[in-house]
Amino acid sequence: MAREAPGRVPAWCFGSFLAGLVAIWISWTAWLATLTHYLLIAHMVQHLLLALAAPPLLLLGCPGLAFARALGRRPGRESGEILPSPGSSWTGRLGSFLTHPIVAGILMVAITIAWHIPATFNLAMHSPALHTLENATFLGSGVLFWWPVILPWPSTQHWPRWAIPLYLLGADMPVSVLSAYLAFCGRVIYPAYLTVPRLFPISALNDQVAAAMLMWVAMLLVFLAAAVAVILEVLDPSWGHSLEVEEALRRSAIGQGADRAAQRGERRPGLNQTPAL
Repeated sequence: MAREAPGRVPAWCFGSFLAGLVAIWISWTAWLATLTHYLLIAHMVQHLLLALAAPPLLLLGCPGLAFARALGRRPGRESGEILPSPGSSWTGRLGSFLTHPIVAGILMVAITIAWHIPATFNLAMHSPALHTLENATFLGSGVLFWWPVILPWPSTQHWPRWAIPLYLLGADMPVSVLSAYLAFCGRVIYPAYLTVPRLFPISALNDQVAAAMLMWVAMLLVFLAAAVAVILEVLDPSWGHSLEVEEALRRSAIGQGADRAAQRGERRPGLNQTPAL
């Protein structure tokens, strides 16, 4: 079947990408958007879906390879390398810059902290347009942040893989400080939740503590799981690399080479053929 559809995306990639889209859809549903105005923990769930769940699922879905196949293009991999260069165009250079671990990590942490400043948080609570921008920046910064961890096709590997757990640890530290402050400061940081009706039997302060602990624990566990996965990949490269994706890309290169040979009028042996002597 793989010979009939060179570069075919594995089924698990499609499932991962679909799960990422579902996470985005849940975060934008009307019931969750409404709850964010009454419960800080609902607001936190929305942020975590957009920054922590959807981005890695989307990237694990190999969107670059899938889109290339959907457009009828074969990704060029004649050199056989796993992660080809994004190219020398200005878009490729911009993408390479934004997905550098230092840039992506700083952007994610800065956006997370900026939207949790009481002034900006309250503005977003009372402005649908600003709230939409808030959600978009969480999703966008999340994709950039997870890019150097997952390295979807096509990517440029800026750092050695053993440095990625340190990258995850460095990003988790300021978020943990923010979570600890919200959990243990002993007062309600966001006044908007003091004036809304309490639809559930939880005080505004306890709601804030629960939201802070959710962010703290969820990000720590996900970052720790990702770090362990990368460490296992470093110890055993075949563990963390999808042989199905590699085979799809390899066959794409074979197919592209065959097309070019056909255009030049050359005859190349097939996969199960032996060249004539």
